[in-house]
Amino acid sequence: MKSSVLACFVCVLANFYIECNSEVEFRKYTDYFDDQFDSLESFQGYQPREQTFRYVSSEEIAKYCPNGVKCVPPIQCPAHVNLRSNEKPQKCRLSSKKWGYCCLTGYNLTVSRPDKYRNHQLRNGAMLREIVTEVKNIAERMISHRSHSLRTDNPDFLHHLTFQSTNRNHQRDGKISKWALEQILTGQLIREREQMLPEEVFELTDVRDENSVCLQPPKCKNTQLKYRTADGNCNNPLPDRSFWGAAGQPMERLLLPAYEDGIWAPRQHSVDGSLLTSPRTVSRILFPDFDRPHSFINLLFMQFGQFTTHDFTQSSSIQNDDGQPIQCCKDDGSSVLPPEEMHFACMPIEVDADDEFYGPFNQGCINFVRLSLAPYFNCRIGFGKQISKVTHFLDASGVYGSSLEVQGLLRSFQDGKLEVFPRINGDMLPITTRNQSCGGTSEGKICYLSGDGRTNQIISLTLLHTMFAREHNRIASILVRINPHYSDELLFQEARRVLIAEMQHIIYAEYLPLLVGRSAMERFRLYPEKNGYTVDYDPNINPAIRNEFSGAAFRFGHSTVDGHFKMESNGNVEEKIEIPDVMFDPERLEQEGFPGALMQTLLVQNMQKADHSVTRGLSVFMFRGSNPFGVDLVATNIQRGRDQGIRSYNDYLELIGGKRIESFDEFGPMASRLRLVYRHPDDVDLWVGGLLEDPFQDAVVGQLFVEIIAEQFSRFKRGDRYFYSNHPKINPGYLTPCQLREIRKVTLARIICDNIEPIVNIQPFAFLTGEFPGNQPVKCQNIPKVDFSCWKS
Repeated sequence: MKSSVLACFVCVLANFYIECNSEVEFRKYTDYFDDQFDSLESFQGYQPREQTFRYVSSEEIAKYCPNGVKCVPPIQCPAHVNLRSNEKPQKCRLSSKKWGYCCLTGYNLTVSRPDKYRNHQLRNGAMLREIVTEVKNIAERMISHRSHSLRTDNPDFLHHLTFQSTNRNHQRDGKISKWALEQILTGQLIREREQMLPEEVFELTDVRDENSVCLQPPKCKNTQLKYRTADGNCNNPLPDRSFWGAAGQPMERLLLPAYEDGIWAPRQHSVDGSLLTSPRTVSRILFPDFDRPHSFINLLFMQFGQFTTHDFTQSSSIQNDDGQPIQCCKDDGSSVLPPEEMHFACMPIEVDADDEFYGPFNQGCINFVRLSLAPYFNCRIGFGKQISKVTHFLDASGVYGSSLEVQGLLRSFQDGKLEVFPRINGDMLPITTRNQSCGGTSEGKICYLSGDGRTNQIISLTLLHTMFAREHNRIASILVRINPHYSDELLFQEARRVLIAEMQHIIYAEYLPLLVGRSAMERFRLYPEKNGYTVDYDPNINPAIRNEFSGAAFRFGHSTVDGHFKMESNGNVEEKIEIPDVMFDPERLEQEGFPGALMQTLLVQNMQKADHSVTRGLSVFMFRGSNPFGVDLVATNIQRGRDQGIRSYNDYLELIGGKRIESFDEFGPMASRLRLVYRHPDDVDLWVGGLLEDPFQDAVVGQLFVEIIAEQFSRFKRGDRYFYSNHPKINPGYLTPCQLREIRKVTLARIICDNIEPIVNIQPFAFLTGEFPGNQPVKCQNIPKVDFSCWKS
């Protein structure tokens, strides 16, 4: 069944290459996949666990929902988790033989209850104002407390560089973070002194004193702008939602957080009250480095996933008052700092003395600092919400940035183009003078500037940034040729609009169908329409990133990374480049022919499977710099989930209609290892549990991650007024029917052909290897091109 679905997807996607009109041709692809899946053997006896779901009889399922009520997947009606059995909504039939809920509560996490605390003595009283004033003093002391600053030779210092902002944005972020901290401390202090429940505290809706600065939603003078704003504001036309999806806004939730105090205290204890096992220990025992390549998906899929991730999420760790990164371990890394020297945001990862890798280096501590928070509007109190510094939309912010300030740094202000410099391999990104962009440890390093501060994180990511910057300029060159009367500003905005449309189409037509599979694409209505406009936009849908998506599900990609780039020539591997050697060191892109050779490697080398195996290049050597050891990304992922209060794996199984795991034995062969690091199945971290699942049908990931990822990309589509295929009555910057028809021709293969030399032959489906049936490389001239005559005016 897995094979049939994926083969069908390929036939549908490739209608201009492969005509699957006959049962014989369709069977050819089905047989191929049947052989592939049958021949796969488990590695060292491990088989990922298949998720089981509660049986629902046909009598329980309604054929239709009441008028005005939608039938949605359980994950899109999250309040059902908090309802008693007699309150749960009616089940209904979805496509693909799945069931959902006739949802009356929408995307709300809880059901509205009467305000039982309307007349509480604290509400708007003098006592409340005294607490607010006291909290301001406490917050000032906490923030100004001079803690240890991270040494530049510490591997985590390179990690810190991925959070860098411009000076102006840094100052703004510092103020916002302080306001958020004051709100959190106010809630914690009220809860402690008054012995109130968190939900009681949150009903104190206006918490301020005479000196409070309350953040207000931005006001949009014009809600019919043709081009989306740089920072994402004013996408939603409703005045009280104009900020939805904008840069600097918080991540939202699928389920209420598991903060131990209900407000911001991280998830650190087992359900039995004992401390959770150190994430480094979980990493050692559950995430070895196995070589398990995917049978037909290549490294470009992995790398495009990271590039896409950076488009819609960038968190930021709390920093010292002077903007320097915080140190939570002793200078030599042998142990955590003593409590009196520890910054309030420290959450260091302890390393066992017998750790087979870090032990010989006398490393007993991995640095970890909690994420910055976003304040609530109008001085409300609520649980901690982590900030995202970039827009929450698929708007190519990695190319253009998420502010006018960054855009100004990137533009040439000539013919609508981005600033690039001609080099031996073609136009390259500007070389930045900010030494920190590549680690700040070596003078003379070549590092590049783009719309995202993580551009130089790994050389293959830098390559994609370069390619899409070239694509923008290629589009601008065509537009100025056919519309010589256009101003620089109009050329830039129009080229940006086209590039965003190209990227959105590639994501929904080529990337997502492989990632989440056909069933989810249908149930969440993710497939691009073949003709006409879409009318899916809903101003009630907040496109904001969900913590569970950013902090767990979409981090599946870390397990798909290969530890080496295998550089081939004439079918032979001539060089293996270890990935830690090209982190924050993209200089080889200046070598003649290297960008094309690296792209060829991404096209032909298989990515690793999404499972419980992670390359040592990420689990012990990431950001090592000149050190013999680096950061453990696996441990960091687990700790980051606990920092954000992401609930356990079991809670999200229940959210999507799954059966909770009652015994470790239900995890199959991994049970014995899980017992070594968890006390109860309810302790299993979401990221860990998700990667232990068997890939669901034709998807890359298991069913839980499929649901979380599909739900988020549904938001990106239905919560974005400027989505490329939206109807003119919805999208002020709509594409004409002629333009939309041309955008639907776009493929990643075409963009590679147009921008990376000396690629002259390429497989039509760029994310699948050339060995995949029907995907043999063809000449670039045979890959369809966009006809830009539709843009002549």
